[in-house]
Amino acid sequence: MPQAETESKRASEREEEGNFLRKLWRRARENIFLQALPYAALISSLTIIGMFFGYELAAGRSEMLRALIAFSLSMLGFVSGVIISYIVVRVKYG
Repeated sequence: MPQAETESKRASEREEEGNFLRKLWRRARENIFLQALPYAALISSLTIIGMFFGYELAAGRSEMLRALIAFSLSMLGFVSGVIISYIVVRVKYG
């Protein structure tokens, strides 16, 4: 008899733990900042890649031309990241 009580107590503790984890996961999924994090990482990484690629592409040119090419490619990376994020969000929630 005492063994049955301890087993039922353990089962109820596991159920409470499972409910807590489900509630925690649900709140994390509802958090808008956590939902936006992958898109922010995509946009920033494409911007940085464009900037460094622009600097390397314009190596040996004047500093002004190098800065303009780097700026142009970083803006291209930013805009493409925003467009990709928009398309993903529209397909996912639209």
